[in-house]
Amino acid sequence: MMLYVLAGCCFVFGLVLGSFLNVVIYRVPRDLSIVTPPSACPKCSRPIRAWENIPLISYFLILRGRCAGCGTRISIQYPLVEFVTGALFAVVALRFGLSFETIVYLVYTAMLIALSVIDLQTKLLPNVIVLPGLLGACLLSFGTLYPPFQQYWSITPAGAFLGIVVGGVPLLLLSWGYLKLTGREGMGGGDIKLMFFTGALLGPVNAFLTLFIGSLTGSVIGITYMKMKKAERHVQIPFGPFLSFGAWIAMMFGHDMIQWYLAYMGLVH
Repeated sequence: MMLYVLAGCCFVFGLVLGSFLNVVIYRVPRDLSIVTPPSACPKCSRPIRAWENIPLISYFLILRGRCAGCGTRISIQYPLVEFVTGALFAVVALRFGLSFETIVYLVYTAMLIALSVIDLQTKLLPNVIVLPGLLGACLLSFGTLYPPFQQYWSITPAGAFLGIVVGGVPLLLLSWGYLKLTGREGMGGGDIKLMFFTGALLGPVNAFLTLFIGSLTGSVIGITYMKMKKAERHVQIPFGPFLSFGAWIAMMFGHDMIQWYLAYMGLVH
């Protein structure tokens, strides 16, 4: 029962944080402060009142999808980000319960959501989000050198380093090779730094799973998109959302996936 109460609280907290993530998604790529000024309509600059900023409720019941000042339609992105954040927060809470891991993974989930939407809109993964995440993941790993902290976190400095190598180096080499062969940039630096961050946080095994899942889903959806849109072969498709999806799945179910695979291969019983 307490687990469901925790999940419910995390869902509500996720809705509220999702509203803030929308601010991050809009302002960070534009080099604007995420603190000031208060939120306002980008069209008419009318300040958004407190009751117009209630997650989901304001969009659907109060504003009905339009600015109260100028009537401009508000993007469905806003309630969608709020709902997805709340839903994923609830799933993380159900999976890891009341634990230190839950706190870390909630922060990581929020960062992945913001990065995914920003990448879809701008084809950028801002350093101001990715690099502090990488630093935080490294600090967590060094915390395991203090024995009492090992009960809260398991990725050691060696594990973080291997995760960085497994997650980021293949993309780095792929990017370098593609540039040398074609003269065009094939892999953004933000994707590589995101995998450095993911590898440091989740370790080498989950970094590998992230690459595998992200590459698989990215290839399938990318090829399907190009065929449907009849796009050119060299069209740029943001890879960050697929890496983020792979990272979240690896974070949540990586251990179970590896155990299933080993059992399927007859390596464990």
